[in-house]
Amino acid sequence: MPLSSKDLSIKAFAVDIDGTLTENGSGMIYLPAVSKMRFLEKIGYRVFFVTGRTSIEAYILSVFLGMTRVAVGENGGVVSNGPSDHTILGNKELC
Repeated sequence: MPLSSKDLSIKAFAVDIDGTLTENGSGMIYLPAVSKMRFLEKIGYRVFFVTGRTSIEAYILSVFLGMTRVAVGENGGVVSNGPSDHTILGNKELC
């Protein structure tokens, strides 16, 4: 069964932090990128951060920059939905 355009509609953007949101990997936030992400939020898309850093770092950045308050960290191992609301997706025994 073929997919319709409705099935492919974009609802969110997952944005990396280091080297994507930051200028040349320097750690400084690239403000024109923040402006574009805020525009996406304003017109109804959700923008959230994904990173190899901790999910709480990404979550705090989402709060400060006015993005969707969901963050994925530890290379996909943890999702943060709040300052004390974390879901560990990795195997705790292996960690």
